[in-house]
Parts: sequence; structure tokens; C-alpha cells
Amino acid sequence: MALDFLTENAIIYVLIAWVVILIIAKSLKLEKHGFTIKAYSLTYKNTQVQSVLSKMLTRTRRGIRIFADVSVVAGFLMMGFAFWFLLSNISNYFVEPTEFAELTVLIPVFAGFVEPDEKEFDKAKKISRLRVIGAGATSNVIFAFALGVILLTNPLFALILPEPFLEWFYEAPDGVSIISIIEGSGAEKAGLQKNDVIIGIEGVPIITPLDFQKVDLKPGDTVTVTVKRDGQQLQFPVEIMSSPDDPDKGLVGIMRDNAFYKPVYNLIEWDPQVSMFLLWLWMISFFIGIINMLPLPILDGGKFIYTIIEKKASEVKINAIMFSIYGVTFTIFGLNIALSYMKSGWFTI
Repeated sequence: MALDFLTENAIIYVLIAWVVILIIAKSLKLEKHGFTIKAYSLTYKNTQVQSVLSKMLTRTRRGIRIFADVSVVAGFLMMGFAFWFLLSNISNYFVEPTEFAELTVLIPVFAGFVEPDEKEFDKAKKISRLRVIGAGATSNVIFAFALGVILLTNPLFALILPEPFLEWFYEAPDGVSIISIIEGSGAEKAGLQKNDVIIGIEGVPIITPLDFQKVDLKPGDTVTVTVKRDGQQLQFPVEIMSSPDDPDKGLVGIMRDNAFYKPVYNLIEWDPQVSMFLLWLWMISFFIGIINMLPLPILDGGKFIYTIIEKKASEVKINAIMFSIYGVTFTIFGLNIALSYMKSGWFTI
């Protein structure tokens, strides 16, 4: 219950922490040391990095120019991918609820960004500005891909790797093995046995223990559990029992093996803490790059779109177009958050 209270009020705690950070930043007068303090951000600008980026706006070597040009194309691709993900996720909520990905609310986002001097940026050519904007997000994604190559030897990385890459780099388990049966449970009464391999519940394929989360198990309901036993596929009607820790949570009534996918290139003996750290680092790098290209006022995607359409019409029309784009993006993103709330009952941090 204490954990639930903390989880349900996590956003409030983060906001309180953010206010404290802003107060400390103001009291220490960090503006004199290169910081820009706003209600929604705390930014540090390094003059040496600004100098390098300013040179990129005017003259670049061939290799850097190629990377910068590719970054412009990558910027469009990442923006398109972000919209595709958010829209398809909304569709999954109604069409394939088990595939719906709950979005995490992270307020504020702690990350590093680099920008050239604003005056130099405004004076630069349009293509140069697009190169700089796209290069930041592209660098994050490239780092994520490089880290991903290493993580292909990690079993946990299979949890977020899409098809067909999952089949290429991991050996999928046949299902979830039963280690033991809880005495007096619906599983025991139905006839499930130790060493049975569960491959489905109510038509939902069960490959790893995480797939159990895709099934809505309610105490008192009877579900069809499909297992493999001695090479045969059998089905059993199992009455769902209540969890001893949470009466509203349903359990099949078994102790299960928690084995996941096995990497084809099983070259590293991973420490669990290192695995989780690198997995989070990959997700942060990848999704910061992708989400940063959404056309929103505080993100690079907004600046990217504005740079493209500026001077194509009057300032009033440009602003009207930008606010319309912001509104659509906020609606799509907000709907994902709202649906996540409806599914879980609370926001996560």
C-alpha cells in the first residue's frame, strides 16, 4: 500500500523536486555561469561547444558535411517514426489491447542538448540550421544503435527488440515451464503438472513470463490454459485464484520458470545491475532522439519545422501553422498518456 501511494503521487514529488532545483539554481545565481533558467528547463551552454557548432554553420569538412546532410534526412525519418509509433499505439489500444505500450510520464526530462549561439544560428543559411538541428537527434540515435550492438548479447534486450531482428539474434523459448503447483489452486484441480510448458492462456500466446501480463486474470474466472506435455498439446479449464498479497489480482496457481530469450551470440556473462543500467541508457538515448524531433515548442522538432516554412508566408500565417501543428502533436501525445492512465489507473514515472 505504501508503494502504491508513492507511485500514484510520483508526479507531485517530481514537480516538488523540480521547484526545489529551480530555487537552488536561482539562489546560486547560476545564470552568471552559463546556465539559462526557465520554468520548464535548466540549460547549460558551453562556449567551446558553441564555437564548434558555429563553425559547422558556416564551413564544414567533407565528412562532417555528409553526416550533417544525412542528419537532415534522418530528422524527417525520426519525426515520421515518432508520429507512426504514437498513432499506431492509439490504434493498438482499441484493436489489439495486448500490444498497447503504456507511455511513461517523465517530468522533467533530464538530458543533455547542445545548441549554437542563437545569433549565429539565426544568421546561418536554412540548410545549415537544419543540419545542426538534425545532427543532435541523429547523434543520440547513432549512440543507441552502437550500444544496441553490444546489448544483442544480453537476454533483456530481447524484450524491446522488434521482429524480425528478434528471430535473428535470439533463440525463443518454447513457453513458460511450470516449476511447481500451488496446493489447492485451480491449476491443481484442473490437472496441470510440474514440467508442463504453458504456451497459451485464453488464446494469448505465452512465450516468456512477461506475456502473463497480457492476460486479464480475474479471481473466480475460468480460463483455458494450453500446455505442452510429453510432445502433446493439451488444454485445461483453470479457475483463477486470488493473490495472497492482493485479493483483486488473479493467479493461475503455479510457480513458473522465469527464463527469457537466449542470445545467439551469448558472449558476455551479464551482471543484472549492469544490464538494467545499459538497457535504460539505450532507451533514454533512442527515445530522446526520436521524441526530440516531435514538432513541439520546447523540442527540436518544432524548430526544425519552423526553419523549413519560415519566410514562406507572413509571420502571422507561419505562427498560425505552427500552433496548429503543436495542437495536433499535443493531442496525439496527450491521448497516448490518457489511454495509458485508463489502462493502468495511474501514471508511472
